[in-house]
Amino acid sequence: MRLEKIYLAYQAENLPGSCFTRPLRAYHEGPQAKIQEREGRWRQVARKACTLASRMSAYTTLGALALAGIAINLCASHSQARLARKVHDLSVCALFQDEAPYLREWLEFNKLQGVKHFYLYNNNSHDNYAEVLQPYILAGEVTLKEWPYSHERGNSAQWLAIQTGAFKDCLNSVGMNSKWMAFIDVDEFVFCPNGQKLPKFLEAYRDYGGLCVNNLFFGTSGISSIPQDRLMIEMLTHASSPTRFSCKNVKSIVQPSFVRDCEYPHVFIFKEGAFSVDAEFRHITAKQSSWISLDKIRLHHYWTRDENYFKTKKIDRRQMFRGEETELGLKGRAAAFNTHIDRSMLQFVPALRKKLLE
Repeated sequence: MRLEKIYLAYQAENLPGSCFTRPLRAYHEGPQAKIQEREGRWRQVARKACTLASRMSAYTTLGALALAGIAINLCASHSQARLARKVHDLSVCALFQDEAPYLREWLEFNKLQGVKHFYLYNNNSHDNYAEVLQPYILAGEVTLKEWPYSHERGNSAQWLAIQTGAFKDCLNSVGMNSKWMAFIDVDEFVFCPNGQKLPKFLEAYRDYGGLCVNNLFFGTSGISSIPQDRLMIEMLTHASSPTRFSCKNVKSIVQPSFVRDCEYPHVFIFKEGAFSVDAEFRHITAKQSSWISLDKIRLHHYWTRDENYFKTKKIDRRQMFRGEETELGLKGRAAAFNTHIDRSMLQFVPALRKKLLE
């Protein structure tokens, strides 16, 4: 790297190099360092390099001036970036279709967990999603993008390509706005069972490219239709066994600065040296983990919602996604998600209800 060669030249000349050590480290840390802190360090480098240049021989003067130029350019670019964007500690990217009745509860729940911004991709919805999202858009909490692609019935590869394409677009266009970005669906709720906010929890994983979160699938809980004055998370408390193989499914919360590409909605390709782990810091490279970790952080997947939703929408949606799935098979799968009671979400009900009433 050109910058490192200049630094080594200074060391070879037995010149004071300590003033460059911290800025070099900040340069390598890249996105992990705060923009303002990096900007201040590069200003310091530029000033010191220019001062040293006036005292040195021709060779090292050129090196100092080159370093000063690099520092000044980086300083300027960081200043422009800081002014042009607001950095979010945690954001969410999601693709949705005809989810209007469930959007507010999902949005407000995520806000309670510490999510600061939502990048939502609408895939051919025909309900009143725009009306529901408008207040959040005006408040600067939601960025909405139309994603009007369709797939052949039963062609899961085409559907996955549509979802993967949305995630790629989000990473490439706005990924730099967020320290962490969760890629989930609007029937999925991520939280820490002990109530800790997600940004605080994620601090322990700042040296990793991403955190993979295990799923716990929920069934209808025998609820025919969720009353309008009740929350989905308080009504649906029946889930699968926490040791069921489906709990090995993971969704990702990544640091976009460490991501090179999205290969699949559950799987991200990281830059050299970076990788994702589970809550116990075990390396994960696939859409399923070898272990199930639900104690520290988990994702509740309300796969069926209530009986009415499951029968009138979910079955057809699953067959649209994967043609070989039969109604009988889907009902059997849903039954497996009703075997255990899990009330860990109830701790959030009072605060969430208050937010929805505002």
